[in-house]
Amino acid sequence: MPGGGIHAKSDVGRPAAKLQEFQLSANGLIANMISFNVGVEAGQLAALSIILIIMTQWRRTAGFVRHAGLANVVRMTIGFLLLGYQLTGYLMETTL
Repeated sequence: MPGGGIHAKSDVGRPAAKLQEFQLSANGLIANMISFNVGVEAGQLAALSIILIIMTQWRRTAGFVRHAGLANVVRMTIGFLLLGYQLTGYLMETTL
């Protein structure tokens, strides 16, 4: 199985596999899930708030118009690279 050897050396998908190995008690499971989701949402709100503050300050500078196009290209490129990374991990998991 050459594909299995390649996948075994990859770190894609390992955190999810580790999470599935945990034995969780049903006692308090709903409360834990809700707490986890609230924590994730709070983290996302905090991150977006920081980004909004930074972007608002940047828009007030003279260099914003000069650099906005390049910044968008960089952000899009990083987004597409992350998408490719995630799809590769998904496809490697489903085809092996």
